[in-house]
Amino acid sequence: MSPAPPQEKQKKQLVMAGVLLSVLALLVIYNVRRAASRARRQSEVISSVIPAVPTEGSVPVETPSTPGEVTLSVLKEKAKELKWGRDPFFLEMAMGGDLPTLQLSLSGIIFDEVHPEATYAIINEEVVRIGDNIRGIKVIDIQPDYVILKKFNQEFTLYLYEGTE
Repeated sequence: MSPAPPQEKQKKQLVMAGVLLSVLALLVIYNVRRAASRARRQSEVISSVIPAVPTEGSVPVETPSTPGEVTLSVLKEKAKELKWGRDPFFLEMAMGGDLPTLQLSLSGIIFDEVHPEATYAIINEEVVRIGDNIRGIKVIDIQPDYVILKKFNQEFTLYLYEGTE
């Protein structure tokens, strides 16, 4: 094959330059429209939050030194009005302030000293082994007349016979 004549090479370079310029122009147009859309959404949010400018006969409103102060203070006031759900990091119940008590009942133990893996406990009509969870509480140890449970790094004992401690 013979090399392409110089005129053909120049045509290819011009076509490539034209394609690159077209792509660049499209990217610029896309970014300008995107920025305009973002600015329009922000202005809609701000105008819905910032109180209207006072007119004649209305109560005068204190003018802040910067527009950001109005937005921030008004947003803080609006946030106080929002109704949020229960705080997942706050353990106290909203109604009475008491932590909910877990009703756990140990009704039976199958204890095998020779084969510890065959040791079971019946808590709230569920058969559990060491390492199992019941209502988010981990079974730590099973003995012939009690079970040691753990939740939130706090261990407690559930006895087979009521009144035994």
